[in-house]
Amino acid sequence: MTTPTQDKTNLNPQKEEIDLRDFIEAIWQGKITIVTTILLFGLAALLYVTTAQQWWVSRATITAPTVSDMAKLTQGVSQYHSVFDAELESLTSQDKLLERYLTTFNANDNKREFFEESKAFSRILELAGVSKTDGKKYRVFLQEWLGRISANKKSAYFIVLSTESNSDESSLEILNEYINFTNKKVNQNLRIDLESGLKIRQIELLKKLEEREAIAAQKLEIEIANAELALMITDEAKILRPVENLNSWEIIRIDLGADALRAKVKVLKSMKDLTIVDSYISELTTKLEVFERQYPKDLFFSSFAYIEKADVPISSHKPKRMFIVGLSILLGFSIGLVIVLVRSCMRKYRKTNSL
Repeated sequence: MTTPTQDKTNLNPQKEEIDLRDFIEAIWQGKITIVTTILLFGLAALLYVTTAQQWWVSRATITAPTVSDMAKLTQGVSQYHSVFDAELESLTSQDKLLERYLTTFNANDNKREFFEESKAFSRILELAGVSKTDGKKYRVFLQEWLGRISANKKSAYFIVLSTESNSDESSLEILNEYINFTNKKVNQNLRIDLESGLKIRQIELLKKLEEREAIAAQKLEIEIANAELALMITDEAKILRPVENLNSWEIIRIDLGADALRAKVKVLKSMKDLTIVDSYISELTTKLEVFERQYPKDLFFSSFAYIEKADVPISSHKPKRMFIVGLSILLGFSIGLVIVLVRSCMRKYRKTNSL
């Protein structure tokens, strides 16, 4: 004997759900609708990807400069190594040069300066109908292009440089132009930093020299005063010749005798070379002579080394055609399926209510 509860459980809920058979039948009956939506979305995607602006990306991979890349820089600054401190030494290290290049490459001010004189960008402006005198329109256009140049550090040793443009050739041209432009900028800035650093170092050494000379001159004056005092004592005591085993102060050497002390005073007063008093003054003077050497004007070097040079891109970066078309077809199928199922539910609902 079955209970009412069991009867309700065994009933097929046709009023609330569409079973698998009805689901497949509904899809088959609405196949034209599904195919139509797929075609509509697919055609719309094809129309978009064929008419949308294509963007091409050129890339180059670089690393720290080699010894040969830095040959001219090394030769140019080697004449100043004797006066370099730790900060000046770090300016010309390979890792610091690569870091300087990366920072300069990504600097927006550097990009703006480049775009102002780039011939390739001038042609792009002309094609876009934008002039440098257009004010806000030009600034907005330029701001968009600042983000199309980038350098990303992939590891401690490798950096990927990239530019995005509206044609394959212009993307390569802009990248190569900007790579060279940035390298020149690094050369200029490093020269300025080195010259400034050397100037600061020269001032530091001059101050040290002045201090040491002042101390040496003071020591010489004290030595003269002590000798004169000893001479006065020996004259009064009538000690003309050196006397052995004569008790005397360590500073006032009366044991030398008046004749020796008189000669000593004469020599000390005529002494002009303070290096005799302090030998470090001679070392400082030699270092300061280094600054009289002229900094090389044609000092040009590469602040990076290529791992892989840029080439014309094979395919566009954006829009991603296959992805857009595939996604549109999937979206068209989904919308068509929803339309068919909703329509089937509506028909079943009307049929149920009419009974």
